[in-house]
Amino acid sequence: MIVYLNDINVALADEILAIQIPSYNIEATLIGFSEIPQLKDSVDSIMMSGESFIGYRLEHEWTGFLSYSVERDTMEICRLVVHPRYFRKGVGGKLIKASLALASGKKITVSTGSKNQPALNLYRHFGFEKVNEIEIAPGVLLSLLERTVNDKELT
Repeated sequence: MIVYLNDINVALADEILAIQIPSYNIEATLIGFSEIPQLKDSVDSIMMSGESFIGYRLEHEWTGFLSYSVERDTMEICRLVVHPRYFRKGVGGKLIKASLALASGKKITVSTGSKNQPALNLYRHFGFEKVNEIEIAPGVLLSLLERTVNDKELT
């Protein structure tokens, strides 16, 4: 079940980190880069991020989170994390669908490691297109993707 989270308290920030760290550790292995900023997050940095969060619960367990920020006509997906036990079970897709529902008329941007093929495939499935690629460290590329959500596709 999708849950829109309004208040990120210490316990919830700890739950987010418990999913985020193993998820980003796998991405770090995929892209060959262990300096992903979200691997350095703490309970305090999650709580102070200023991001809005959407969570996915399966029975009584959090399985994934998506955070985003909105500035004018652009929504940025800041993090999409799924616990590795729930990879390829539709959790990431459900979280992306929920973000699309919030983004009517807005451009949505997201970035991921260019070697993170599972993430790139997921975003492409939802209509995201690569618009740029930047080198964030020697030999480490980050793909920047975007798409626009129009009102017609939400009805």
